[in-house]
Amino acid sequence: MFNSNTQQIIDAESLDYIPEKRRAKAESYTMPDSYYDEFDKEDGVIPEGKSVGDLKKAAHTRYRVVWSPEEEQEALEARLAALEGS
Repeated sequence: MFNSNTQQIIDAESLDYIPEKRRAKAESYTMPDSYYDEFDKEDGVIPEGKSVGDLKKAAHTRYRVVWSPEEEQEALEARLAALEGS
């Protein structure tokens, strides 16, 4: 049994990472520029030649799809019931 409040989300940099059957419902959005910050410095993840405030990743398009497993299960059960009834 599915929790009625459960939604599944896939957020990806490319539509290739979203299953083909879900791509039609994917929405695109722009992720803004991100910059190295003090946390990156503390974690030691800033590459040589870069510093706090430098561009980490340029703005880019991402894709997101949200669906409810419960709704999919109900639709599947309805289709099965219709098939069994014919």
